[in-house]
Amino acid sequence: MGELAEKVRTSCEKLIETAKHVKVNEEKVKDFAANVVLKELENGARPIPLPLRFPSWEDEVNFWTCLNLINFGSGYRHLLKESHGKGAYETMLYGMIGLHISGERLDAERLQSINALDIESCFRIKYRVESATSVPGLTKEGPGPLYDLAKRIQKVLNDAGRILWEKGQKSFATLLFGDNDFTAAGVVKKLVETFPAFDDHTFVKVDEGEGGHVDVAYYKKAQLNACDLYKALRRKDERFAFADISSLTVFTDNVLPAVLRYEGIIEVEEELVAKIDKKEVIKPGREECELRAAAVVACEHIIASLKEQRDVEIPAMDLDYYLWRLGKKDGYRERERHYTKDTMFY
Repeated sequence: MGELAEKVRTSCEKLIETAKHVKVNEEKVKDFAANVVLKELENGARPIPLPLRFPSWEDEVNFWTCLNLINFGSGYRHLLKESHGKGAYETMLYGMIGLHISGERLDAERLQSINALDIESCFRIKYRVESATSVPGLTKEGPGPLYDLAKRIQKVLNDAGRILWEKGQKSFATLLFGDNDFTAAGVVKKLVETFPAFDDHTFVKVDEGEGGHVDVAYYKKAQLNACDLYKALRRKDERFAFADISSLTVFTDNVLPAVLRYEGIIEVEEELVAKIDKKEVIKPGREECELRAAAVVACEHIIASLKEQRDVEIPAMDLDYYLWRLGKKDGYRERERHYTKDTMFY
């Protein structure tokens, strides 16, 4: 079992033991495990269809890893929808498709050279916009509502290219698999230890005094990348059928806590619910951390309950994809999730 995935489990459990804003309803966990349709759960690991051709497995690894590197922006969901009709993940996916079909390889050199024009043309996110002035017929240009997100995408991609270059690595593929370590745990470890944008953890203050903090880990994007590579490549190349794929946890963000809240599995204090429903931005901190940690803990308990009640072993990956798809359905999609803008982790 990967040590980083185990850190996610233990640190999230520790935070929820002293949680102030959320709790996991164990009776609802059991009800969910007893009634969920197993066939729908087991469809989670289906290959991901994309209208793309890749010259090599290395190019496909680079594509998925770039996509997961910039898999954030959920706090800008409404602004993105207003801008061009797509949510955060769709925006990043279509942007990466645009970069891919430009014909240039997504290697260290290319990542360092990505500029504002690339972001605007491929991701359809404008850095600057024109607005009216008090003088009739005169406009002025200034940062647009998505300026901070656009800058963050560019910076994360540029930084990743620079880090690869400084380490003497041509691309993500050479970093991840140049040593022939084809394991999910290896993918997660290398990404987390190499790139700040994959090192998804937070120190949360839980009580006063020395030692009153919990280092809570999630590693959402790094774990998701291992699973995306598994799904996309394992039938083309058996080396990507990672034997340890079931050791990973769910990929907690703002979708899973919302779905589990509406299922009654996660209970959230009224004050925080009011903030979420009013679309207030939740700053990085204990509230946001507890929501994400509760999703990890709830899902681990669902998996254990499925084994206990129905003698079924479901990988966290399959449960995650099931809940994520559920969150996109009518009746769930319209309900509010928590919004955190100042993050590069989801």
